[in-house]
Amino acid sequence: MSTQHTKGPWREYATVLHSKPRLKEIHIVALDRTVCCTYSDTLSEGEEEIQEANARLIAAAPELLDALNECMAWLDRLVEKHGEYYRGPQLALCKAVDAISKASAAKP
Repeated sequence: MSTQHTKGPWREYATVLHSKPRLKEIHIVALDRTVCCTYSDTLSEGEEEIQEANARLIAAAPELLDALNECMAWLDRLVEKHGEYYRGPQLALCKAVDAISKASAAKP
């Protein structure tokens, strides 16, 4: 499956704009370019932690996709070799295939 997203690793960094002190952006960066940005202008209690957690999850996306592809390949070999014994992992494999397809799909 060919990758159509910016290659990782991605990292996140926060910016608070001095002209609007309650405005916080967290940029997800790869290859010194912003891939995407989370934005909050309220930052009520708990929202900052949620925004930071979302940014970490987004930044981890390329590594998560690579790891899932690797796990899928191993599970696929186990199911092929041992069949019925790995029926449970087959269901996980179907979920992995769906997630990888969603992450890798070209925009229609």
